[in-house]
Amino acid sequence: YEGDFEVSFQNKYEVISEILSCTYDDVSKKIAPITSIYDTDKITYEWKYICLNFYILELLNDELSKSHLEVLSVQEIKKVKTSLANFLLIGVLKNLQPNLPHFVRTEKDHDDVVYTYNVLKCTTLGLSNCIKHPNLRMLILPHFLQGILMACLQVANCPLKKPTKDSTIITEATYNKFLEDQQLFKNVLNKLRQNIHPAIFVKETMSLFQSNSPTWFKKAVSNILTKMLRSEKGVENIALAMLDGRDDDTAQTWKILDVLTKLVMSCRKFPDFRQNICAQVLNLLDSVKAADLFVFERLVISCTKVLHSEDKELCEALFFQRIITPLLYFAYKEHKFRESDDVTDDVKQTIRLVYGCFVDNSANPPCLPMELLKSLVNVVFHFYHITVKSPFQATNKELKELLIKYLHCCESDEVSRLFDNFLFGFDVADVLRFRTDVIVEIAEKITVRRSDHTVIDNTEEVADALFSLLDVEQKIVLFGYLLNCIIEKATYFPTSSNKELLTVEEEACTVVERLLTTHRLLSQLADSKEVQASLNNKPENIVKYINNVLRSDSDDSQFIFTIVMILDNLVANASADGRLKYQILLQPLAEIASKTSDAELRHFCDKIATTITEKKAKGKNKCHNEATEFEKALEDVCDPLLPTRGHALLVLSKLVEKKDKEAMERKQYLLNLFQLSLKDEDSFIYLNAVQGLAALADVFPDTVLEVLCEEYADFAKKSEETRLKLGEVLVRVVKSLGEMAPKYKSLLLNTFLSGSKDDDHLIRASSLSNLGEVCRVLGYKLGTIATEVLVCVHAVIATDKAAEARRAALTVIRQLFVGLRSEMIAFLKEDILPIYRTLKEVYCNDRDDVMRLQAQLALEELNENMKTFVFPNPELSFEKKVVMLG
Repeated sequence: YEGDFEVSFQNKYEVISEILSCTYDDVSKKIAPITSIYDTDKITYEWKYICLNFYILELLNDELSKSHLEVLSVQEIKKVKTSLANFLLIGVLKNLQPNLPHFVRTEKDHDDVVYTYNVLKCTTLGLSNCIKHPNLRMLILPHFLQGILMACLQVANCPLKKPTKDSTIITEATYNKFLEDQQLFKNVLNKLRQNIHPAIFVKETMSLFQSNSPTWFKKAVSNILTKMLRSEKGVENIALAMLDGRDDDTAQTWKILDVLTKLVMSCRKFPDFRQNICAQVLNLLDSVKAADLFVFERLVISCTKVLHSEDKELCEALFFQRIITPLLYFAYKEHKFRESDDVTDDVKQTIRLVYGCFVDNSANPPCLPMELLKSLVNVVFHFYHITVKSPFQATNKELKELLIKYLHCCESDEVSRLFDNFLFGFDVADVLRFRTDVIVEIAEKITVRRSDHTVIDNTEEVADALFSLLDVEQKIVLFGYLLNCIIEKATYFPTSSNKELLTVEEEACTVVERLLTTHRLLSQLADSKEVQASLNNKPENIVKYINNVLRSDSDDSQFIFTIVMILDNLVANASADGRLKYQILLQPLAEIASKTSDAELRHFCDKIATTITEKKAKGKNKCHNEATEFEKALEDVCDPLLPTRGHALLVLSKLVEKKDKEAMERKQYLLNLFQLSLKDEDSFIYLNAVQGLAALADVFPDTVLEVLCEEYADFAKKSEETRLKLGEVLVRVVKSLGEMAPKYKSLLLNTFLSGSKDDDHLIRASSLSNLGEVCRVLGYKLGTIATEVLVCVHAVIATDKAAEARRAALTVIRQLFVGLRSEMIAFLKEDILPIYRTLKEVYCNDRDDVMRLQAQLALEELNENMKTFVFPNPELSFEKKVVMLG
């Protein structure tokens, strides 16, 4: 520049060159790659100053290269970066075109276009070369990269005006030189793209994109990004740069994802879109597992949705197939899992992706059609029911929403077929079944292991999961479906055929399990307040199904009783107008009442018929205060509040104990009610149901004892406190049986002997204590089982590490010695000596005083029994003769 600027550059140049003892020629030789492309004769002090800066940078690099120990201090680095910022301003930013980003307007622009262009070109090339030096690279990157990229893009892509005959500035030679420079700087850009970290390069390039930039500039930036996208890991690099570590759910993140999706979809015009771009997008899923970049999953979901709207075949063949592949592994036996294979990440990621594609509407692209998921709906449901009580609640929630949406998209007939598949494992067309050769175990992780036997789902657990899944509308469909199962008995509950004995036994177990599941679900649906409210409005379909069941001439009285109980509940809660729709059932109810020999069933049928013919609803016809205690309790059992339900069960138990007249008339109903309440997870409901069953022991001893023993033996589902309470109730029931107790001797002893092997030491101790009490109630008339009991108890004393269990075992032995007395020898025989030695060892050496005392008492009883056996008390025989004298 003329004037002050030029003088300023001159002063700076002369001072610095004097310090360095160098001339312009020395500087030019040192930085020959830069000065060699300076294509003008105009040498200003500004240009000399720029060259001197490059000269200093070269000297700095030489010094830093001599030793790794000689590094710049923090203060020195700060000074160098300040100098570079001024240097970039002088040589690059003020020489850019005015309509480009980062252009800096100075007080006076230079009039010589060729000179300005050369300064820009040489400075940019010089800084690009400095980046190659490791010692200078970190001083320049990434702070000054945008300015370098701006200049490179201008030189490489700015449209050139062709020379005219009258032009003195742009001649033919100058124009050709510009073309050569364009190619040179395109190569410079490529080298920068290759040598700079992709995330940094993309981020800085995208920062240059502004809406008011010239069209040629925006096109040039887009071309660079497209090249980056098509390069190896280009999609990942661009995504990382644009998202900049974001993994949130803000509007800004979704906006960036939308831009990224459009950028990916813009590559569909290229021939390598399928093999390159699509493959890169899907490979992002592996990056998610490696670095927890879940935002990449959203990008895959967004691309999947958009591609499906533009090219369904390609989307389904590539994206959708890749997303569902981990689920297909659980449907096709051809896939070989490794032993105890950890599939946690695969399953969780797949569910997130499927949920995002089919349910999540937070992004703009519409969701995929649900029919695409038809083949895998059973696999999805299987994972739903095994994760209901697992730590993976987020995954379970996604599965639930997915299944609910799928069921809502199906017609009622299709839903019923899915119930066939979910509940009973029937094959349904186009729906894959979950593999039966693997076991999926869920704890802190989801693992898969192979099974040598066919894996069969627990129908009860599946039914609970299905019930918790459905909304009111779908529960009504399930109600009708279950009633239809009863009608089509040959399909759902077939009798045994001429097959092998083992096959017949397996089929019988399956049929019984289906029957129990159907009973329980029907009872749950009938007790549901929301189902009742819905049926009050539209009971027609259910009435049709119940009518078919009652007219089916079924010989299963239990089924008929269950249906009548359900009907009683529905009619009692129906409005006066709603009851008119139940009048079609009056005839079949009358026929059942006339044929049955069960007085309680007959009472139910008559009661329902009376209720149906009433003109006013029951609640309005009878004041609440007139209801008996029994009726109030029955009403409260259906209350949605848990404390109310629990208290109602307790009241019913007390009424049964008092032999209340109404309770005795409805004893079968109460038995079903208490059994159903045993399935409740809450201990308050469960224990009150147990109390109710104990109260019914006088009426149904066989059923009650079998149910209680089965509940006590169910180790996995009961807490320690619950099982201890259950044991107490069992003993109480046995005491109440009195002389009838020996009939259930085997069931009771086997139950408590099994409990003595429990993992919990308190349960073992409780079982042994209960065992001794049962033996006492039985009068120690154990028969040959006495040997088994003593052997088991002896093993606990000899091997158990828990003091509580060993104390209880010693108490049982002493009780048996007291009860058996001299008969002990006949039962034990050769087992007496090992027991005696064990008791002696405990008495002499055990550190537990309680154990030693119990052992002493047992030895004394054993000693007395032996004395009695060896020296029985002599009995005098008195014989009186009476002589009749005649």
